[in-house]
Amino acid sequence: MLGDLTEIESSIMLAGESSFDAGPVRINYMCGSESGPVLVLLHGLMDRWQTLLPVIEPLAERWRVLAPDMRGHGRSGWAPDGVYRLEELAADLAAFMHGVVGEPAVLFAHSAAAFATATFAVRFPDLCRGVAIGDMSFDVDHLDRQTSSAESVAYYRMMRELAGSSVDVIADRLAGLHPDLDPSWCRDMAESLHCVDPHTLDYHAEGRLKDLLGGFDGDGTLRQISAPTLIIQADPRSGAVVSDAYAAHALGILGDGQHARLDSISHNLGLDTGEVAPLLSSLTEFLDSL
Repeated sequence: MLGDLTEIESSIMLAGESSFDAGPVRINYMCGSESGPVLVLLHGLMDRWQTLLPVIEPLAERWRVLAPDMRGHGRSGWAPDGVYRLEELAADLAAFMHGVVGEPAVLFAHSAAAFATATFAVRFPDLCRGVAIGDMSFDVDHLDRQTSSAESVAYYRMMRELAGSSVDVIADRLAGLHPDLDPSWCRDMAESLHCVDPHTLDYHAEGRLKDLLGGFDGDGTLRQISAPTLIIQADPRSGAVVSDAYAAHALGILGDGQHARLDSISHNLGLDTGEVAPLLSSLTEFLDSL
């Protein structure tokens, strides 16, 4: 659990946090050692860079790890106009990669971060050595049907209502919603959601995913990624976003694609439970292949 990783976080924090002016917002990021090839880790919606702590320390033994907070998350700035679309998120990533990283890097993107990461990989291939996509489908029509369902809209409306509230209030609410989950997980999620601008959830809370993504073309994007790309699939029996059929479809489109299926692992890839051995194994094998 993240709540059990204070020692790990302390050691990572010795490397430090910093911030970067990406234009309308400042981007906060964790910066690892100054040596080694660069690996950029990107968190998903309602998370922050600390969500990735279970994999940061082992990866940092060989890689120069950087992990930014998405705008409206963690310690990064909130959009002054309250708008959080793919185009702005992709621009933030491009500014970060050019202004902070400044050299070719491998990018790992969990969940919703995959859209901005794939967009960056297409637009700036010279700065992208490889891409690892953590359990996210680019089938926009399918995702739109899922996120516009009454159940999904109700969930994200509740999360939007909680976003920015005190950690105690959020943790108590989450514990009531998820009584079977470890209390430390609820606390970790509450600490992340406490930092979230409620407007980041507007599109999901209103069932307007396509407005968030603009004209994003999933298949077209995959065809244009020239860097080696790893599709990390959670277990469909455990709530994966990526189905077996979509994984096969994506591999058939990618020019240089690899695939790893994490059996018995949910969409969170073990980041919520600390059970990240399968994720680390798939990432390490991919990184070693580059």
